[in-house]
Amino acid sequence: MIQEYAKPCAGERGTYTYHVSECYRLWEEIFQSRAVALACFCNSINISLKEFQEKSKKAVLFHDAGKLLPTFQQQMQRLVEKQAPDPALHFRHELASALLLFAMEWKTLKNNETLIPYEILAVLGHHKPLQPDWQSFEREKICQESPGLDEKAIQRIVQVAETYGLCCDLDITATVKRFTFAKWPTLLLENGLGERLQPTTLGNIPASERRKLRLAYALTKGLLMTCDWLASAKSEDQLPINHKMTSAVLRKKLKEKVEQEGRKYEKRPFHRACEEVQGNILAIAPTGAGKTEAALLWATNGEPSKIIFLMPTMVTSNSLYERMCKHYFEEKECGLIHSGADTYFAQQDKFDQDNTVNDFRLALYQFRAFMPPVMVATVDQMLTSGFNIGSWCQKEWALVGSRVIFDEIHAYQSYTLGLITAAIEKIKLLGGTVCLMSATMPAFLREHFQSLLEVSAPIVAEELMQRQKCHWKYRETPINEMAGEIEDYLRQGKKVALIFNTVRAAQEAYREWRKILGKERVLCYHSQFIMRDRQDKETALLMKDEKGRPNNYDLVITTQVIEVSLDISFDVMYSECAPLDSLIQRAGRCNRYNADGDYYFIVFPASEIAVKYVYKGAKAVLEKTAQIVRQNQKRLSEDELGQMLEYVYDGYKLGADNTEYQEGYRLYDEIATSIDSKGFIFDLSISEETVTRKFEDYLKVNIIPQIFYGEVEKLWAERKYYLLRLYEVPISEYRRRKLKSVDNPMQLPIYEAPYTQEEGVLDSEDDFPTRLL
Repeated sequence: MIQEYAKPCAGERGTYTYHVSECYRLWEEIFQSRAVALACFCNSINISLKEFQEKSKKAVLFHDAGKLLPTFQQQMQRLVEKQAPDPALHFRHELASALLLFAMEWKTLKNNETLIPYEILAVLGHHKPLQPDWQSFEREKICQESPGLDEKAIQRIVQVAETYGLCCDLDITATVKRFTFAKWPTLLLENGLGERLQPTTLGNIPASERRKLRLAYALTKGLLMTCDWLASAKSEDQLPINHKMTSAVLRKKLKEKVEQEGRKYEKRPFHRACEEVQGNILAIAPTGAGKTEAALLWATNGEPSKIIFLMPTMVTSNSLYERMCKHYFEEKECGLIHSGADTYFAQQDKFDQDNTVNDFRLALYQFRAFMPPVMVATVDQMLTSGFNIGSWCQKEWALVGSRVIFDEIHAYQSYTLGLITAAIEKIKLLGGTVCLMSATMPAFLREHFQSLLEVSAPIVAEELMQRQKCHWKYRETPINEMAGEIEDYLRQGKKVALIFNTVRAAQEAYREWRKILGKERVLCYHSQFIMRDRQDKETALLMKDEKGRPNNYDLVITTQVIEVSLDISFDVMYSECAPLDSLIQRAGRCNRYNADGDYYFIVFPASEIAVKYVYKGAKAVLEKTAQIVRQNQKRLSEDELGQMLEYVYDGYKLGADNTEYQEGYRLYDEIATSIDSKGFIFDLSISEETVTRKFEDYLKVNIIPQIFYGEVEKLWAERKYYLLRLYEVPISEYRRRKLKSVDNPMQLPIYEAPYTQEEGVLDSEDDFPTRLL
């Protein structure tokens, strides 16, 4: 018997029947594990669970039917025999699979010209993007003679499908005839499917129905691709469908971790309260309360389901991923994705071992699709699922029945909060549950999310709310007039941090203190260093003494990046005035571990530049913050800080009157219900950075300073492309336009940007000798 290939490998694993059977086995297991959530989803959008089940089953059993085309079989035979692929044999097998499904549904489709066959479209798009002009299939559209499935192949496809209980109502003779048309791909795409997706046709379908169809399509395609990818992997590389963790086992692991660190384990009431809730929760706890462990206890307190941790920064994501792998889950159960994840993994020691490059690429593909049972990601990676970009269908599928945790929810601007709100509504629709966590949450945010999550009250770490970690002070004088006081603290052996609202202010302060202390004792840390230098600084900072303070530096000069990034402590912190919730986050690094002694958090006035550009539109908030801190210069408890926060944000709301919030909130729906090329089921080519951040002032782009030209050129020549990001630095789009680009054959974003390892990217206004460094 001639082997029917699905993959270019000899033996059973390469056969069509093996691949289909593996896909079906996985489909059954995955569908069953998400059955409750899918029933919830189907009921919410008023479709039959049985109908959705049948359509997704059909997509799985027929998605590779086109691989029995003679061109595909010949190509596989060449690859198995180690011959080079023949370009003349290239033909998208998905087209034949889709035509076969179209033929099966011919009667239904003929009687309903506006019906959108989402399962057929899912099969058509499971390898290539779908666009209204069918650009992914341009080669096949212009082909004069297209290959087709013959009667024997179709009978074989039907036989395999019926083995798994699918009833195939197919006129084989008529179907064979369709494949004999020279231009059958064009007829399928432009007539059979294209006419149903025209704006005039889609416009006749209510927006609410288009919204439902997009989700049904996304889940069908996401489930199909998940089964296909898992079935295609080697058995040793195949990801588990679910993790094995329970809250009972997690408690034991948590106890072991704490005792290994030389501390006594006590199960906090806050942890217990989170663990006991099955539904959505809003968790408020100060730094050091163990919010991550509380969220994990909540996420593992029932039947195993995917856990998705969404973090505000790459640094916090990397740290959490390492903690998940080291202490709680098997490494194979965990995934990490953010814009720098490829570089992060390329830097790991095991990347240099034999046969890991392809494994590394496969892992990244799986992580981008949120396939592992425990995912850690920056929040933008999840938000992009609503923008029809990248692996959006698999991300939508990943949300089905998942436990989704948003950390530091206070850290996002109104536009992003609008996106997050829309995303949470979708998670709930897909049968998932949500945990929102923060150390600071003013009433307007708390009330907004309580209503959204349908919870009566937040879970608060009451046992820690009377904790008073440091003494707050407000100084009317500029920071440069406090140099003598700072020197006194340093002479006493105190570890001191200076926090500014702008990079330039931090750089200027660093230059002055470097003259006083020498560069060995002072460190400048902010967002505008290349990734390599920033990682080096973070590694140095995280080398801590027994009090959790930086061991290598006495004075750290930084910006607001310290608010939600490093797990580090200082004795004294001086901070430029910022909105009170930001100050509270910064103060979380002052006596972070609640030791006995005198610790001070000192606020000084915000600069005019910060008021005008960094916190524009928040002048009243800054003024009220300064006022309330002046009135409360004492050792403050978490409760007292919360009361101060209510005063600062009194009258502030998210909702109809907040334009930025509304723009973010509405955007998902505009894309989901679009009747043209800007959405619906069509894949869009938009950058992730653009869609998750609003307004030019906030948009960051990556550049490579010219000083590193030689180093990136060497990496390029060595094909170490994943390491190029180590030389990138994020700057504003406005600032990039003022820089001169450097022509290079690599077409990398290299610019004449002055840069030093100590200070990062320098302003172009700096003196000429500095720019040459």
